[in-house]
Parts: sequence; structure tokens; C-alpha cells
Amino acid sequence: MENTSTVFITGTGRSGTNVTKAIFARHSECATLPFEYRFTVDPGGLIDFLNHYSCTWSPFMADKRLRSLESYLTALASIDESEYKASKWLRKVDPRSERITPHSYAGWELEKCFPGYKHFVKTLMNQLVDYKYSASWPGSDSLSEKNQMYFGAPKTKDELIPIFGAFLNSCFQSYLIKTNKSCFVEDNTWSLLYADDLLSMVPEGKILHIVRDPRDVVSSLMKQRWTPSDIDQIIAWYRSIIARWQMKKRKLQANQFLEIKLEDITSNPADTIKKMCVFTGLEYETAMTDLDLSKSNSGRYKTELSKEEINKVESLLRDVIKDYNY
Repeated sequence: MENTSTVFITGTGRSGTNVTKAIFARHSECATLPFEYRFTVDPGGLIDFLNHYSCTWSPFMADKRLRSLESYLTALASIDESEYKASKWLRKVDPRSERITPHSYAGWELEKCFPGYKHFVKTLMNQLVDYKYSASWPGSDSLSEKNQMYFGAPKTKDELIPIFGAFLNSCFQSYLIKTNKSCFVEDNTWSLLYADDLLSMVPEGKILHIVRDPRDVVSSLMKQRWTPSDIDQIIAWYRSIIARWQMKKRKLQANQFLEIKLEDITSNPADTIKKMCVFTGLEYETAMTDLDLSKSNSGRYKTELSKEEINKVESLLRDVIKDYNY
């Protein structure tokens, strides 16, 4: 099988995507980043723009969304040293500052990861923006001197997809050249929610969905700073993500995605990793199993959740637990 150039490792969050990426990182042909670059899946990013610009357009909508996209992507290129240091200092010296969110995307320096990133962003914006002009409207930025407005003509989703696909290809290929590898493997949380859009932009890509016992996922999610801590809220959170994935999955071809259990990776690594290699077209390498998988916390829910909480999870997520044979 021909080696795919892009693998999207994805899951519900707390499902084992990080350890799966670490496995692929040991392959001689795979390039991985030490963090999630996120500009595909986060609010204000590519998929957000793709779906909103194509369905709701006006000159003012275009101005707002084009400038927002440019600002968002540009900010990821390098660190704003003053804001970053101020945020870091505050959280270090003032215990109360732990209640304050840290500097947005602190530490993201995509120009270092994807050499030429700033140029790729400029090229992308040149394809989206037809012209700029001095003007303002009631929703223009406050107290802006000589305000510049962006005009972009209406574009359908089909027209935007190859534009964003070219941008992603430039970024990924830049990193592959830098690392002298042939396959880019990423693990942005919740890529599964946009699987059809991602594969339309990167048609040669593959979706690798890492599944974990829903009870363990719920138990782990409850302890994250980016999720609710209430059991009922977390169950609703998790169920919404799974339901969305089930809907997206029906739009994909059988050869575009593979679902793998984290428990199979940890209990039978060689055979499971070989299966993932066949799916991605990579040659299996024994180095991929040279990783300590003993700390997977399988069955953590048994000690971290009360009996009442376990019963609630098993009752409200009975269908998901059954579907994935847990």
C-alpha cells in the first residue's frame, strides 16, 4: 500500500492520542510536532472560516472574518514576548493569578515548526482578499486610526477547500523537508469532529480514531482544566462528541478512517501497531514498540469514580459502551 503523507490521530480527548503519536514518532519516516498546532480545529481557524464564510456572506461579514483569520494565523507564527513574559511572571508571583487564564497560545511558534509559515499565511490571505480600502462600519475595531477594511468576494465551500488544502500542504511539506521525513502525523484534539472537511482539504490523509473505555474517558476528563468537573455535564460533553463523530463517520469511505482501542495498543502493541501501519501504508518498525505503555491507567474509573457515578456513566452511556464492546 502507498504511504499516506498525512495521518490525523484523533479522539474525544483523554483517549490516548498522545501515546499513539509517540508510537508513530519512533518510525523513521514519520514527523510529529511536540504539541498540537490547532489552527485547523480551533475557533477562528481554517475549518471555522471554511464553514461560516461559505454560508453567511456580506461585505461586512467578509471584512470581519478575513481580518480575524489573518490575525489568528499570524499570532501563531511567533511569541509576543511582552505579553508572554507578563503573563508568565504574573502567574508565578501571584497565587491568585492561577484563576486567570494564561497568555493565549503561549509558546506557539509555528514559523520555527513550519519554515516559511508567515509566507504561507500571506499567500493564503492574498487568495482570499480581493482588495483593502480605507473605511469603517459600526462593527469596525474600536479607536482604530485609518481603519482598513478587507473585501473578499463570496466563495463556496468547494472554492475554499483547494485554497486551504494548498496552505496545509505547504505547512506540512515544509516540516517534512525540515525533518527529512515522508509522513506528517498530527494529533489535534477533536479532528474527528471535522473529519470530512479535513479529508476534503487533505484527500490523501487518513483519520486514526483512538477509542478508550468511555468510563475511563469520563473519569479522566473530570480532572482537566478545560472541561466541567460535574459528572452529568461531562457525560453530556462526551456523548455530544461521540454523537457528532458517528454522524461524520457515515460520510467517510471505509479506507479513510480506522478506529483503534487504546486498550489493544497497551495489551497487544505489536499486532495493533502493525494494523495501524497497514492502514497508513507505513512499513512496521520494531522501534515503534520500544515505549513504556504500562501507565495507560486502564480501568482508572474503578478507583476514581464512586459506585453511584459508575452506575450513572454505565446507564447514560450504555449504547456507546456496547457499540465499542466494553
